[in-house]
Amino acid sequence: MKTPARWVLAYGLFLQPFIGFFFKMTVLELGTLIHYSWTWPAITGAGLTIALIFQIHKTNIVAYGRKWITTYGGCFCRSQ
Repeated sequence: MKTPARWVLAYGLFLQPFIGFFFKMTVLELGTLIHYSWTWPAITGAGLTIALIFQIHKTNIVAYGRKWITTYGGCFCRSQ
């Protein structure tokens, strides 16, 4: 499955564009790590990239967490 298809799948599941973006970036970073044979520069670069993305999306993550707690009462299962 190609990266854009994974983004569409993740967006379809969560209805949040930034979560779909996290799935897409995870696939791209794993591809980078595999291509460069898990060397320390590749691991460092991938880790810093993911950390920067999380920092940029921090407000989205906090807002989504608050929405989830308000909607589902803090439970991470949707069956309630």
